[in-house]
Amino acid sequence: MEDYSLLIVRPEAVHLHEEILTALEKRGYLILFKKHIDDWAAVATELYHEMSLRHMEAFLDYYEKNQWGNVFIAMVVRHKEGNTLEQLKKDVGSEKEYQHQKEESLRGMFGLSSSFNLSVEHLTFVYNGFHCPTTEKELQESLMTLGIHSTQFSSNPATKN
Repeated sequence: MEDYSLLIVRPEAVHLHEEILTALEKRGYLILFKKHIDDWAAVATELYHEMSLRHMEAFLDYYEKNQWGNVFIAMVVRHKEGNTLEQLKKDVGSEKEYQHQKEESLRGMFGLSSSFNLSVEHLTFVYNGFHCPTTEKELQESLMTLGIHSTQFSSNPATKN
């Protein structure tokens, strides 16, 4: 298995994509593939399929309410030191804790504050700017959902819009 992972910059952070790219490069990542996609609602429904319909509607309605749009960026990355899946999880940071403790993670740098959290019934949504697979299985499922195939990227940097 080749060493790479996927990072999705969600709509709430897309406007910071240049700064995010710079932060990734400073952390030792090589961008193998990058694509802007205008279909967050459909992709989020697939990525977060465990959510109930009511929760998914509330999650997505909040994007509309805040006018964050439907465009997101999917990037396949490789870390210069290898073990990219684990390294990226560490560098992306916690899904929610970054809001309560100083984190030098990507979410700590670019994720929204807790004032943007949305509570629906017993669930709180955190708009932290990123989706990052945590297992090899989730990585492959996410790539499949996005229609990204390993033939679209190689060891050499390739940027696609």
